[in-house]
Amino acid sequence: MARTPPSKLWNRDFTIVWLGNAQSDLGSALSTVALAYLVLDLTGSVAATGVVLALGMLPGLLAPFAGTLVDRVPLKAPLLLGDLCKGLLGLGVWYLAIRGELSPDVLYAVALLQGGINTFYNSAFRAWLPQLVPAGQLARANGLMGVASQSTTVVGLVAGGFLVSLLGSATVILLDAASFLLMAGLLLLVSNPPRPARAGENTYFQDLREGLVTLWASPILRLIPLLGFFAMAAFAPLNSAMPKHMLDLGGGPEAFGVFVALVSTGMLLGSMAVTWLGARFDARRSVTLGYGLAAAGFTLLALAGSYAPALVAAAGIGLGVGLVTLANTYLLQTLVPHGQLGRAFGVLEATGQLGMPLTLLALAGFIDRVSLPWVFAGAAAVTAALTLAWAAVARGQGAQAGEPVFQAAEAGGSAAD
Repeated sequence: MARTPPSKLWNRDFTIVWLGNAQSDLGSALSTVALAYLVLDLTGSVAATGVVLALGMLPGLLAPFAGTLVDRVPLKAPLLLGDLCKGLLGLGVWYLAIRGELSPDVLYAVALLQGGINTFYNSAFRAWLPQLVPAGQLARANGLMGVASQSTTVVGLVAGGFLVSLLGSATVILLDAASFLLMAGLLLLVSNPPRPARAGENTYFQDLREGLVTLWASPILRLIPLLGFFAMAAFAPLNSAMPKHMLDLGGGPEAFGVFVALVSTGMLLGSMAVTWLGARFDARRSVTLGYGLAAAGFTLLALAGSYAPALVAAAGIGLGVGLVTLANTYLLQTLVPHGQLGRAFGVLEATGQLGMPLTLLALAGFIDRVSLPWVFAGAAAVTAALTLAWAAVARGQGAQAGEPVFQAAEAGGSAAD
């Protein structure tokens, strides 16, 4: 059914999506810990964990093509289908695990399939949000989505380590599968937003080219995906090396869960700040601050010789990641015409996804033999360089953050504007 333009932030559709996404993120957080130790139990290798993560991200290289398709179909379709498929995949992993038939090859295949689903899902979700709330409430809506996501993630990651120890990894993955299926059911209650008006009958590849031209037209929009590539490369060691590093510091699954929970706590603080600021949110300065905080956190992590400073580093890195993620999302949502948002987020995901799997695969050959603090020192150097690069370009741009730069395109845009 068609939906009328929203007149308030907490409208029916936004509330359903907000609640559904929160519970889905809770399940995903639980399975993050479960999957890490499931792979470690099956293989005994940090490198294998990195390969699983890399395979899950490789389909993101095709995100611009997926995003172009997202811009041509009803936005709810890839979301509903994606949650159904991820739920079924989770059920399959649980079934094989309890029968003792799960192998690393199966996990590799599942990671690749889930990555392909997420390629469509992520672009569609971020393109959908601006049509669920009034334009003046978009920054606060992004912040609220982050608050719900990160708060449930913190709970899930802390609980995940204990649940893995108590119930086993397979049962925790079953809980995640159930959360995806519940999200699919909730999406059936949400009305479809109208598709943005399209000028003419472009072919698929003409639409793809149009989206790339839009991004190239602004120095800020060009820089966001470029820096995203290097940022994801810098963050890659956190995903593959931290379970082993926690063991080196004398912890186990619970210690890893607490560390990642503190990263999410930092991201939660960033989301809360954006929610509080609302229309006063300065996205460009937030990117500079976010990269700087991440650089400081990686530096502390490289120097940490005990558990306590590693926890402080986790919170700083999380706050930095949260600010950069929300700021980049807001900049794209406000600077790119609604009808091209799928493509814009597809390009951002593709460049980011390329950075992380390439780094994970490059590290796989020697990360089991290298001192991990040196890996984190390299991440600190990369994020410090990103801070300087963004600050230099953003300082030279006169437009205010969130000021549309494609007025003509917006004038003929979404009926929900």
